[in-house]
Amino acid sequence: MTKYAYVYVGSDAKRNFEIGMNGLIWGWKNPRYGPLASAATDWLENPSQPTYLAFVQAVSPATPIRGWPRTADGNLEPWQTATYGAITIARVTGTMFRAVTPVWPDAPYEFRIRFDSVVPLGGFNGSRLRPEAVAAIRDSTLRRGVPILGPEPLVDDDALTERDVAEMLRAGASAEAGAILDADGPNVGFEIPDRLLDGLDNLDGLARTVVRLEQRRLRRSRFGPRVRITCAICGRLLPVALVRLAHIKRRAEADRNERLQLANTMPACTLGCDELFERGYLTVSASGIVTGNPRKQATDDLRRVVKDLTGRHLHGYQPDQEPFFAWHRTRHQ
Repeated sequence: MTKYAYVYVGSDAKRNFEIGMNGLIWGWKNPRYGPLASAATDWLENPSQPTYLAFVQAVSPATPIRGWPRTADGNLEPWQTATYGAITIARVTGTMFRAVTPVWPDAPYEFRIRFDSVVPLGGFNGSRLRPEAVAAIRDSTLRRGVPILGPEPLVDDDALTERDVAEMLRAGASAEAGAILDADGPNVGFEIPDRLLDGLDNLDGLARTVVRLEQRRLRRSRFGPRVRITCAICGRLLPVALVRLAHIKRRAEADRNERLQLANTMPACTLGCDELFERGYLTVSASGIVTGNPRKQATDDLRRVVKDLTGRHLHGYQPDQEPFFAWHRTRHQ
């Protein structure tokens, strides 16, 4: 089950936030500011399940409240109707550690955590967020932005729609985030194989949405409006619904830039080529030749299938794909 650690980022920390997003690192002076923060810190020091940081900025109540962000008797209702100006999700990639190497200009923030897969979600009304998430955001805000554990932010898996993200981009979110988006096109509605979610929680609706948008953009760039596509490995011309846009270097082990490069993709059919390549029965040489992998054990029938594909020149092979094919060859040695 996915864990989320909510982190409030105040307006005076805008520059620090930009530095943290660029460097894929965040830090605190004292992350154990109260029992809830201590529980989150204990988790971040040894996360045993997929974990995301949810950075929250610019929370404004629907009506002015004296003493905001504090509310009378800890009432949560004003937080549930407030506007959340920006929520950014990032996947934790390690454990919390201590360091004093300069990163931010105002303080060392020695308790640090690294992350990747930064996804700006834009703004939301508190009604779109789970009450437990709202409570975690409130508690982080009242405790100097320390991490507080909570559930997935959105009320339901479908709450983050492409229209939501498009509106977020029009509101001025980073152009880099827009690289995973595309308007509706001929490839809308395809299913995402679970293996494309490796490194994310397969049951996490938010992660599934992000991968869907990323794949749609890449498929549109690679396939365009065509209804038939040639499989790069077997060379058969097939309906586009039977062809996957396969990552050459596994998505789970590719960094953000690599996941969005067309050079790290190829069309591979669901008639067998996609799985044979993914599992390392087939590799591609530095000159673009499909090659059987003798290190993989196979039945006689499987060996015949691999032999039939061996020796073909990869359809559409480009030299800039070679670093990714080299990674694939090394992984399956």
